[in-house]
Amino acid sequence: MTSVADVVAARPEAVASLMRALNLDRPEFESVRSAWQAGDGVAACEALLAYYRRREQPAWFRNAKPEAAPNAAKIAEADDLVNDVFHGFGDRGRLPRDAKGRLDWTHRGPNRDLQFACRVNRHHFLGVLLHAYETTNERHYLHRLDENLRDWLLAANGHPAPKGFGPGQLEAALRMPVWTKIFFRLQDESGLRPATRLLLLAAIPAHADYLRETVRRRHNFATMQMGGLGTLGLAFHEFQQADDWWSFARDVMVEEIRDQTYPDGAQIELAFSYHLVALRCFGDLLAKADAAGKLPGSAYRERIEAMWGYVADVLRPDGTGPLVGDTDLRYWSEALLEAAEQFDQPSWRYVATAGKAGDRPAGPPSRFLPWAGQLITRSGWDRDAMWGFFDLGPYGHGGHGHPDKLHLSVYAYGRHLLVDTGRFAYQGDLAEKFRAAYMWNSRSHNVVLIDGRSQGKGQQVAQSPIDESSWTIADDHDWAVGEMDDYRSLAGRARHRRALYYQRGEFWVVVDRIETDRPRTIKALWHLHPDCTVKRDQDVVLTTDPRANVRIVPAADLMWQASLARGQEEPELMGWYSPTYGTAVPTTVATYEAPVTTGATTFAWLILPAEGEAPPAKVELRDVDEERVELELRIEDRPPRRVIVPMRAAITPDRPASSP
Repeated sequence: MTSVADVVAARPEAVASLMRALNLDRPEFESVRSAWQAGDGVAACEALLAYYRRREQPAWFRNAKPEAAPNAAKIAEADDLVNDVFHGFGDRGRLPRDAKGRLDWTHRGPNRDLQFACRVNRHHFLGVLLHAYETTNERHYLHRLDENLRDWLLAANGHPAPKGFGPGQLEAALRMPVWTKIFFRLQDESGLRPATRLLLLAAIPAHADYLRETVRRRHNFATMQMGGLGTLGLAFHEFQQADDWWSFARDVMVEEIRDQTYPDGAQIELAFSYHLVALRCFGDLLAKADAAGKLPGSAYRERIEAMWGYVADVLRPDGTGPLVGDTDLRYWSEALLEAAEQFDQPSWRYVATAGKAGDRPAGPPSRFLPWAGQLITRSGWDRDAMWGFFDLGPYGHGGHGHPDKLHLSVYAYGRHLLVDTGRFAYQGDLAEKFRAAYMWNSRSHNVVLIDGRSQGKGQQVAQSPIDESSWTIADDHDWAVGEMDDYRSLAGRARHRRALYYQRGEFWVVVDRIETDRPRTIKALWHLHPDCTVKRDQDVVLTTDPRANVRIVPAADLMWQASLARGQEEPELMGWYSPTYGTAVPTTVATYEAPVTTGATTFAWLILPAEGEAPPAKVELRDVDEERVELELRIEDRPPRRVIVPMRAAITPDRPASSP
């Protein structure tokens, strides 16, 4: 099926539905209307495709130029696609063909992961083939694009969410920008067959109706769904419902950006990858609306700017985002640099370039996000700066949060040292092994387990910001305190309170307090990056690599049972890391286990990074009461230091202090 006549003969209902959806009263459709009314479907459809060949591209699309040079990774993927090998999230596999040569769009890949089918049916692969064709001029990429798109359209038979092709909502949404780009960019290319063009146009109204009917509010789904619907409304104004598609998408997105973002710019799911998903969708619609002269209002733009401000606040010195919630470790400096230009923010440019361009952000380099409940500690903005991420906020709205309240991640001197877990996989073999049993258990994070129990979800959405009395950012130090008292199936009552003190450019001190109504067993965990060479010297854990190391020194009146585990599977999963979807990498976790009695038990940790070898150190609890903890730090070749760490909010005027 390659010609207009083929489609009209084989799919007359689809052609009739397309003609009903179009506004045939438009003057430019006179030849289409005349042929259709005369009963000549082939002539009507050929006139329709001829109209689109003459038509000017959408206003927002005119400046969307193809990439000038081949991207090696995309070309390699395109070469796989020519051989029916498709890339999913973290894996790749061949899509089977039936006896008639049709691809199996329900295939779940080598790991039986539904996300493989989801990615395939979102049609990202079509953009890869388009890139390969435009940058190499090799027509076999165009031919495969045409064949695969037409194969999909025929298999779907006009349905936006065919059974087994993926859950449907996101797949239908994310196809729309890809289809639009292909349809308009390849108008002068005979390699995109008339049948393919006609089938694509015929599928648009059902996709639009489906996206409108299934929109999932207050969720990143809505941003993608309305991004797809808004794209159709702006690109295909010849359809009778196009204005309604656009206005509905615009109105939903205006409401969603208000409801999905906190005043500090964080997206309410509090998973960094999904913050970027929502932000990109909000921003993409803004750019299209701006070019089309249909701006959604200044408040919408201001919220997008706040979301980029959050990105600037939390990025590591190497440009990666925090691995919080269901997130992949990716580099975002270039995207932030583009946002700095768009919003004229020279301080973001400074962050994105590690201080090589732009204006240094005002004040101390650390940031506290009071709605997200995140303290980002920094020594500066250069690539070797120290960076810490302390999570004391809500679990997160929706299904992408992790039970990791009071977790701490640490980066210093160009290296990831203490790490969060990542997301492993959502379905399939990897998910069956790791997701429920490990990732959704607090033992995969840098927290404290009580009687082996994982945290529950606790508060999921912030109703108000964390009060300023719970945190401090000063010129030479930062401090914050938070607590968790929701543990799954825990008998009786117990609370974990954790305070973090950061001496800028030197070290972190973590003070933990367990309050319980009965004797317990506690287990503290510290996960090191997989690249770290880790050893244990009695109760001290340290890394011993040529450059950038960390030493973890405990302080407590407890009989710690310290141990190291790496890639453990029995008796339970311990020591695993997932930097990107579909991966599981063994890593080293240091565990400290001890019994505690009824009442309050306080213990502390010195987290001491160094550019070379982390020097020997000792920590002592000198004075402990309900309000604060005084510690003495003795670090080799440095004067002894007294550190006072408050354990409750609002104990002014004695705020956190450190002195020789």
